[in-house]
Amino acid sequence: MSRFYEITPLDTLFFRGATPMEAGQYNTVSLFPPPVSVLKGAFWTELCRQHGKDYAAGLTNGDIPLRITGFYIKKVAGGDAVCYYVPAPATWYYDSFEKAAVGADCEGKKLCVAGCKKEDFGALGMQSYTGDIVFVKPEKEAKPLGGAWVSASFLSEKQGAQFAKDSILFDKDIYTRESRTGVALDEKRRAKDGQLYTSTHIRLHDGVSFVLSIDGDCDLEEGTMSLGGEQRVVAYRHCEKILLNKNVATENGEQRYLSLVSVEATKANLGDLLSSAKVVMVSGWDLKRGFHKPSVSWIPAGAVFKKNIDNICVPLAQ
Repeated sequence: MSRFYEITPLDTLFFRGATPMEAGQYNTVSLFPPPVSVLKGAFWTELCRQHGKDYAAGLTNGDIPLRITGFYIKKVAGGDAVCYYVPAPATWYYDSFEKAAVGADCEGKKLCVAGCKKEDFGALGMQSYTGDIVFVKPEKEAKPLGGAWVSASFLSEKQGAQFAKDSILFDKDIYTRESRTGVALDEKRRAKDGQLYTSTHIRLHDGVSFVLSIDGDCDLEEGTMSLGGEQRVVAYRHCEKILLNKNVATENGEQRYLSLVSVEATKANLGDLLSSAKVVMVSGWDLKRGFHKPSVSWIPAGAVFKKNIDNICVPLAQ
């Protein structure tokens, strides 16, 4: 049974992934949405703190006994009106001739959905891990929606549906980026000479928060906790369940599934993948071993699969 939690940052947020941070090197930009390992670690740490448990002693086979099964954006549109958003499917585009920048308004534009072709495209030099080639056929020109967020109410729409004013959110509608410069500290928390670091944090707009669904024995109600790099503080509260339409129309008996969170890029999961953004590498720190965790490749949220991977996907209209 999933429990839902609304997360409201009290400052900026920073999620590093596997990008190294070396003094004097290039700026490190925060990931968003945050890796599921970071979210699990933050909630597990808070659970252990409240119940007086040792962090490492409660792990199951070295893993945290919680699962993040959904990540949603919550936006207050005005007054008491609230809209929830999920990662836009990697097979979704909007159809337009306009030469607009990424994140342009999609109001009035038509939804264009990429489909699968199983023909032999060897003569064109095209290859696919699963044998499926995904193509999009617009009336005008297809603009990708990968990395955007689509309203929960629009998720069950089909090819040719028109986007309304609040159907799509882009990064610029959710947060701004802020550059921060810090200095490395020694074991006595004194500044190290010449070791300056620069990173780019994200700050959510007013009226924007995010919601998680968590499977596992999580009895938290509300409070504050640290989340992500630099021990940034967020407020959390147990909230109402977000309901998505899981009874969607299909054609030819084929169903496609949208991942609501990132999925580990195992051989089995890649075999069921149809379309996704670039795979992201994530690492971390193993408190029990006192050493770095192995880097793991993750398929980003918004990927489209042939089946419901680990029960963290919802069906898409076909």
